[in-house]
Amino acid sequence: MTYTELSIPTVLTEVPPFSLLPRPKLEALSSRCQLLRYRMGQPMLRRDNLPHQILIVVEGEARLLGLRPLTQLPFTLKTVGVGGILGWVSLLRGIPCETANAREETLCITLPTRDFVQLVQSEPAIAQYFNEQVDPSEIADLIGESLKREAKSAADLPELLPDLQSQARVKTVDPGTLNATDLPKGYEWWVSGRGQVSGADAGDRLGPVSSPLEVVSNRPVRLLGLPLHHLTKLIQAKGIAPLPPWAIAHWTSNPPPKPRLIGAKPFPLARICPWRPTPTSRKPWVSPPRAAKNAIPTYEAGDCSIAPWPASPWSQSTSTCPSVAT
Repeated sequence: MTYTELSIPTVLTEVPPFSLLPRPKLEALSSRCQLLRYRMGQPMLRRDNLPHQILIVVEGEARLLGLRPLTQLPFTLKTVGVGGILGWVSLLRGIPCETANAREETLCITLPTRDFVQLVQSEPAIAQYFNEQVDPSEIADLIGESLKREAKSAADLPELLPDLQSQARVKTVDPGTLNATDLPKGYEWWVSGRGQVSGADAGDRLGPVSSPLEVVSNRPVRLLGLPLHHLTKLIQAKGIAPLPPWAIAHWTSNPPPKPRLIGAKPFPLARICPWRPTPTSRKPWVSPPRAAKNAIPTYEAGDCSIAPWPASPWSQSTSTCPSVAT
């Protein structure tokens, strides 16, 4: 498929939730979209920055990546194919959490961030669709940050993510008071989006909610609930396992202390020469080696010979070796 053959409005009519828009609004939205092609392996999103656009995959595939808690090693969350949307969950949360690379040559329709936010605010059907969706990068980000703070490890996080995503619940709450009865029971709740909820900031874990919550924010706050029985299998309360010597401990905050000089001790300088073979041990057909010009005289001492250094300021003195301590 070439760019000239591709009609953006026609493609968007087959991609939910944009297919819910009337034709005039869909065409107006399409006029602000662009086509962008990514090479194989090229980064599409980075979790360090909020995306400046959302991506709708038209051709090819993208790989959504997450980080293992503590070790911070990447793993594949899922593969996003044709019709998949990238970047929306970071914009709804107000916190970047997505890392995506092109698995192969990938063609995407891009929609600027401002237009996407205006669309969500002006179209209730679009807002309801995204507010009910759970992205695996959101789950991996919240669990990973929580485990790093508590110095715990997670067993089989990549394997349990599909079950967590299928049973997760999302609640978007307006500023004010939220009753505990408004949240399903049997879930562990996190503050997923920006804003404060009963003193908890974005990324903090609320735990099972049994009392009213006070939402302090100038906009709705996104809460994420994960089933308790899955979290019990996932989170193991144990200390940080030792890493191999070549690994980098990402959670260390203070560097090791620098060594300081506390004194110096003298030590003698000497050269240890190799064993000198006797004439009887030398092979008869090999002529004895000639002494080099200005050779350093040697002195026999048991099984080895010790030769002094040439005349220099160092030959009549001793050197010092600094001692260090930490």
